[in-house]
Amino acid sequence: MIHTIEFISLVLTVPTILLSLWVVALFGPKAWRFISTKRIKNLSESELLVIGITIGFIGNFFDNIYWGIAWTVEFLNRDEPNDWFKYGVASNIPFRQLAGITAATCHIAAAIMLSRMQRKRYFIVWLIALLAGVALLGANGWRIN
Repeated sequence: MIHTIEFISLVLTVPTILLSLWVVALFGPKAWRFISTKRIKNLSESELLVIGITIGFIGNFFDNIYWGIAWTVEFLNRDEPNDWFKYGVASNIPFRQLAGITAATCHIAAAIMLSRMQRKRYFIVWLIALLAGVALLGANGWRIN
């Protein structure tokens, strides 16, 4: 059963990569134009959404490339060590977490422009998220290996 699920996931990784690239090709030039011709404070809600979409799908593209390779190696060479998994957490930082945070921040910034209450919620959510991250590290005895 697991082998079948891995196979289905690998098959779906290809269209995910190609569709992500297509979204970046559609929105990327507009996003770049907005970023290169305006100051961040002067961006409109729709421009921030386009930038967020582009950043999110760039991250998604690279994340799926990395993990597609890792799972393909695992799928084809079950008996050999797979270093792709060993270093996968390092690829998650730029392509999953930072791209996701940046894309979400662009989308939230667009919503904040429309509502003062959303601005307060944004800072509260960031505070809770940071405190939860620190608490997680504290639960680990403050050890970083």
